[in-house]
Amino acid sequence: MINLNTYNKKIDIGNKFITNKGVFIIAEIGSNHNQDLDIAFQSIDAAVVAGADAVKFQNINLEKLYHKKDKDLIQLHKQIDLNIDWLFKLKEHCDKKNIIFFSSPTYLEAVDLLVEVGVELFKIASPQANFPQLIKKVSKTGKPAIISSGQSTLEALKNSVCNFLSQGNDKLIILHCNSIYPTPFEKVNLKMIEELKKIFKGHIGFSDHTLGVSAPISAVALGANVIEKHFVLNKNFNSPDAKFSLDPNEFKYMVKCIRETESILISNDRSYLHPVEEKYRKSFIYRAVLKRNIREGDLLVEKDLNFLRAGTGIDANDLDSYINSGARFKKSMKIGDLINSCDLKLD
Repeated sequence: MINLNTYNKKIDIGNKFITNKGVFIIAEIGSNHNQDLDIAFQSIDAAVVAGADAVKFQNINLEKLYHKKDKDLIQLHKQIDLNIDWLFKLKEHCDKKNIIFFSSPTYLEAVDLLVEVGVELFKIASPQANFPQLIKKVSKTGKPAIISSGQSTLEALKNSVCNFLSQGNDKLIILHCNSIYPTPFEKVNLKMIEELKKIFKGHIGFSDHTLGVSAPISAVALGANVIEKHFVLNKNFNSPDAKFSLDPNEFKYMVKCIRETESILISNDRSYLHPVEEKYRKSFIYRAVLKRNIREGDLLVEKDLNFLRAGTGIDANDLDSYINSGARFKKSMKIGDLINSCDLKLD
């Protein structure tokens, strides 16, 4: 067991926070900016309207990542690399829109860039979860960080968490993740959220790559308090992530469903009924009704009774206490009469 000791702790992120009492929702814009700063700004605006708490980009740079580059790799990075000159502009735009801006550093220098920009949260993406030098450098910033498990065995994830904690920073959130794009439902393994909660004793969430919204909503029901989902203005964008991303309307629907799920999960120990339920219950109480004529002094016995819903009379739940006490009728009564406590005397 690795005790992050964060599940009952609030992790502040700018003017927002992560707790065990709500879900922090991230719109993963990633590389869905089409290499256009205006589209990046529009994506942020749409994420705000859709109800996201944060937007995430990716600090990707071909020259910083690969020793050798073939033509296919070069072509791919023309679509996904992030212009570092955008960082301050993106952060400033997010601040104006009251949404958290953060990014995934994929190389060591990117950590310094993001510190300079003033990010309040880091994301250690699945490929970097096996990059201990980057994990430690992120931890040393003292900022909260999110780590995805998509390319880690459980043992490797434990090592990554230990590397992060070794720098004296415990503000870590772990996201269950699948690095299959898109992820078939049968490969999601969502029950792993419950296992991660037992192992790490910290905040656990879900980074989703399935199509649709069923998986993130189910994750919230299993206790995830951070949800990350890819977000795109238009699924026809020339981006590798566009096809399995949610558009603004879909993302807004997901947020609505998550917020409803939060309400559904509000706990009640059921030691009392809601006043509406209590009123409803009273209208359905079964009362003791005679099914034959009786005389004064007759014993109250169950075989002489029927049970019907009524507003007054002896509750069926209380009948045994009267019978066990040897209750007798004080007066003669007719078939169909409701029996009240005042009609009986106890031996």
